Amino acid sequence: MLFFLTCQDKNSDNQALPIAADYLKAQYSSFSDDSTIFVKAFVRAKKNSNSSIICMDEQNVQAGIIAHHLFIADLIAEYFLKISATTNSKRIILMGPNHRSRGKIPISTSLLTWKTPFGTVETHRSTIRSIISSGVAKINDDAFLMEHSIGALMPFIKLVFPDAAIVPLVLLSNTSESDCDRLSDFLVKHLDDKTLLLASIDFSHYKTAAEAALEDSLTFPIIQELDFERANDAFVCSRATLRVLLRTLKKMGQMEGEVVHHTNSGIISGQIEEPCTSYINMIWKQHSDHNNKKLKEHQKQITFLFGGDILIHPSIARSAYSSVENKYIFDNVFVEITHMLRKADIVVANLKGTFAGNDFGISFFPKHNYPDELAVALSNAGFTTISLANNHAADTGCSGLKRTYDVLFDNGIEAIGLRSNKRLKPQKFREIKYSILSYTYGTNYKFSNDWDIKPAIINFEIIKGDIIHSQKAGAQIVIVLLHCGIEYQTEVEPWLKELVNQIAIAGADAVICTHPHVIRPWEWIQVGTREVFAHYSLGNLLSSHADSLYNQGELVRLSFEKVKKYYYLKDVDILKVRTKNSTLVGEKIKPGKSFKKIHLSVL
Repeated sequence: MLFFLTCQDKNSDNQALPIAADYLKAQYSSFSDDSTIFVKAFVRAKKNSNSSIICMDEQNVQAGIIAHHLFIADLIAEYFLKISATTNSKRIILMGPNHRSRGKIPISTSLLTWKTPFGTVETHRSTIRSIISSGVAKINDDAFLMEHSIGALMPFIKLVFPDAAIVPLVLLSNTSESDCDRLSDFLVKHLDDKTLLLASIDFSHYKTAAEAALEDSLTFPIIQELDFERANDAFVCSRATLRVLLRTLKKMGQMEGEVVHHTNSGIISGQIEEPCTSYINMIWKQHSDHNNKKLKEHQKQITFLFGGDILIHPSIARSAYSSVENKYIFDNVFVEITHMLRKADIVVANLKGTFAGNDFGISFFPKHNYPDELAVALSNAGFTTISLANNHAADTGCSGLKRTYDVLFDNGIEAIGLRSNKRLKPQKFREIKYSILSYTYGTNYKFSNDWDIKPAIINFEIIKGDIIHSQKAGAQIVIVLLHCGIEYQTEVEPWLKELVNQIAIAGADAVICTHPHVIRPWEWIQVGTREVFAHYSLGNLLSSHADSLYNQGELVRLSFEKVKKYYYLKDVDILKVRTKNSTLVGEKIKPGKSFKKIHLSVL
């Protein structure tokens, strides 16, 4: 078995911004570079006319348990052939044990891809970004080194589902029930008919064939009854993974399970008195007469949360620096509002600075170059999307802007507000396609049109064209961000109101402005039968100005819901926030009532 790190272009179909430059990123390898192991396994599986596989109807397989020992490669191939007959999964959520307990993170994930003898298995970056922002899992690349519960299955996945992207998850053995249940809640919300949930689990270990069969007989009722509360009584290699699977299936309701294989290595090898491992490969589908209305209704809703400008002034940086660890730790800056951020599906803010790296030098004025640790904290807090369309985008040149995009990308954050040689595609959350288009009035330092990526500049005809292009490409919701307006002025300029009005007429569902560093009014713009929400300045989300007036802003939550064929802005909620002692806090808000509802549209 081989396992190593190589290099690979990390651009993929899941990447939001196609750019000309090739970025190299470490990549995992599957557990064997010998394609014959897997090819022969599939050949034998197809010829196995005496297979124990039970014929299914045409309903999609939605979840399953699969072993991860290459000793039973033939059975694994048989399993994947079975589910591929009725399932065309584009996203596979693959979870298993963190066998070597690498790191202290209970649930780990990774954005890195897998190299197999049949090509590269990409990761489903938007889902991974979402799971990171929800706080359910964290990036821990080391956890997947030599982790056969994930890596051993990659060649099978690539052969059977060549276009599928994966969401890899590994759980420590001591992952708490509450952490397991949070992951389960996330999965219930995100599973759809193009997603396959697989638990990579082996069963009884180090027992004779007879003893393994006895332990399996005690474990099987727990699985059959989806009794997740008894997962700790099961004889499996990862009780935490089993709990997540069973609880998810239970919450989805009306799931029908089938055993594909039940055997052990002792029986297969004929060495029944030797220590062995047992395998129970299973699949689940919904009963044909069951319509999961709750899941479908949830998939018709999406919530966006927008914050204003993020400015790292020296006092904030000083408070975040740890002399003990010799690095910046910004997590405490967002700790008071993290629970609010994680309740939204898409969380957006405007970063007034770059991540150009230490070689450029950390600086806060006039050129803004922030420590990379800020990106980590933004991801951990729940930010999914960061706009770079602002007057500081060109502070560190083209290379600095490229690296900023790269650092955000590596931390599971979508960078918007940039133009490249290719037009942006709408993003997708569950089955909902949306576009967030971001533009700035200009930059403090000049940039060239020759740059591979550059800030998107405000131009109504371009904005109108982008809106039309997004809608033609399938975007069901289009939100436009504008970085403009006179600084420190609360009055809205007439030209800005006119521009926002024209953008609303052009088809935007909401228009959000930043840059003035103060909170400005909001309003509803009536466009035919549509109501378009417009906010003329969110103020500063994070800053440390001498005047406290400039250290406050608003978080705006927009909740969209599908009615018939179209998405409508159902709810708008606003929370005032301010920076106090280098920490963000909600202002005069009672727990449980963080946001003040300001409008309920009539659908």
